[in-house]
Amino acid sequence: MFDKGLGVPQDPVQSHVWWSMAAANGGDAKIRFTLQSIELFMTPEQKTAAAKLAKELAAKLKTTNGPSNPTLQFSR
Repeated sequence: MFDKGLGVPQDPVQSHVWWSMAAANGGDAKIRFTLQSIELFMTPEQKTAAAKLAKELAAKLKTTNGPSNPTLQFSR
């Protein structure tokens, strides 16, 4: 969504954060390819910001879901 601006403003940093989370949670080659493609258009500052936000989100999700289940959980 964030990489294409579908329903939200286009934001490479947020896009990188969410694709990184997908890759860290068992993402396949297509997810890793998308993540690498996004990085081609990011500045070093944007990459640093994305890495920081992804780390913070991962820590928050780990706390929310508990250490035995660090995967993303979405409510319906």
